[in-house]
Amino acid sequence: GSLEEVRPMDVVIAPVVDLSISGKVPELELRQAFQRQLIKRRYSALALPYTDRNVVNASYTTGALEEDAVLQITVREWDLSRWSSHSEVSVKVEAWMHDSRDDGELWGGMLERTFYLEQEVRNRPTQKGLMGTVAEDIATSLLEVMPARTPQP
Repeated sequence: GSLEEVRPMDVVIAPVVDLSISGKVPELELRQAFQRQLIKRRYSALALPYTDRNVVNASYTTGALEEDAVLQITVREWDLSRWSSHSEVSVKVEAWMHDSRDDGELWGGMLERTFYLEQEVRNRPTQKGLMGTVAEDIATSLLEVMPARTPQP
């Protein structure tokens, strides 16, 4: 079924799948940003510590937390090769939401973008703070095209 048909409410944000070679993906910041954006779209994103306590357990199966859907974030590229010279980071990130009942795809999208952060470097002196900004931009850009959840009366 589609996202509009299934109308999931409770969503697990799975641990980030990092397929990049950088080893510098801000995984927690990405998950937190997606959590905030899902909430803005009227979905109930389960608390990350609760999810992590249960998902890392090898006996976890989709739906065990009584979630309606799982959001999987996959980072295919996180390129910091121009960070020190130009304050740039190039990313390729996918987000896919799957139905917990049958693992059917409900929604998905991909973002490929270079973030130019030369101006922001002056306001946020740490790379960690700047990567949080990038994570927020990624989540916002990907989820702005996702249909908002419409509660049933």
